Amino acid sequence: MSDDKKSKKPELTEHEQLAKLKDKYELAKEYYARDQRRMRMLEMTDNGDMWRAIGSDFPAYQILPDTNFVSYVKDNILASLYTTAKSAEIIPTSEDDRELCTKLNLVLNNFWSTQNVGYKQFQAGERAALLNLGITQVGWNEHEYSGKGDYAHKGQVVIRNINPMNFMRDPFSSCLEEASWCCTYERLHKSVILADERYRDKFKEWLKKGDGIGENEVFPNYGSTRENAAQLDHYNLFRWWVKTPDGIDEIHTVSHDVILYKKENIKPSVFPFAELYCNSPSSGLVGISGPAKIFANGVAYNLMNSLALTAEYKQQRPPKFVSAQSGLNIAAFTRYGSEADRTFVVNQDAERAVHYHQFPPISANINNVMQGLQFDIQNV
Repeated sequence: MSDDKKSKKPELTEHEQLAKLKDKYELAKEYYARDQRRMRMLEMTDNGDMWRAIGSDFPAYQILPDTNFVSYVKDNILASLYTTAKSAEIIPTSEDDRELCTKLNLVLNNFWSTQNVGYKQFQAGERAALLNLGITQVGWNEHEYSGKGDYAHKGQVVIRNINPMNFMRDPFSSCLEEASWCCTYERLHKSVILADERYRDKFKEWLKKGDGIGENEVFPNYGSTRENAAQLDHYNLFRWWVKTPDGIDEIHTVSHDVILYKKENIKPSVFPFAELYCNSPSSGLVGISGPAKIFANGVAYNLMNSLALTAEYKQQRPPKFVSAQSGLNIAAFTRYGSEADRTFVVNQDAERAVHYHQFPPISANINNVMQGLQFDIQNV
């Protein structure tokens, strides 16, 4: 063999490929841990579950208000940005391009309306407003037929949004374009996987080996107390895009145990994702959203509110100290002693028979503190 010819590197076995992919996933999971924990807390708070998001542990009598400043900031960002769903317009730069641009604009407007792109754009914007990152995947479905009559054709552009908490890229790259790989993952019922003809045969073969009775590996669920246990007949589907010397390979696996689908050197040779950031992430992987900036202030405001409300509640139902010589029916007094229009017989002065505990009064400055927190949130 001549010196100018390079020896071809042997191809990796399926087991070796899966091992490399799993190593990438485990490494990225460590780098994404803090961002994903924050995103999980923001999503739970946006859904009205702030106290569980922060793992609070209060007595049963504690009043837990939830003034949702996270939703307030998110909704204001959305209202200021997404007023209409308008597609871009191609402008000709010369008279010769006018007819071509007119046709392209018709195609673009038709695609925008039939694929509901405006709503998908809004959904990605909602994720970006809350989590600072929205992700839209653009692909091609070669099995779908579109158009009618002479304009019928096979194949269609497919757009879908990806949950930012189910997306990771090479953590050592400064942006997606410079990344060596990226992946998405979701948990699906086996019927969904079997319905995809790309997966069907390999997945059935894998199930026959006895691996299809449940999985121990689950996705990160940072900041949530809900048990994320493996569910019967549900499996973790990973979709990978990995750069190689020849281009980008697309690989789909089930929990890094078997490769269900692989397409080498996809075209165009770019990662099929569009990232939408609310604030520039700088050198970070996700960055900080507006709701994340006010999250701590929102928790402090609700905590002050909880203390004030609970103090008032406790003053209405304080502990009672009953004199043993009063002759009071303790069982009846315990049950009805806090109600109006009740009469109890005692053997001595009623004021000496029962003593009500006085809790420390709430600080007179608490309203000023809460107003200051609210002001800071509204002017973030």
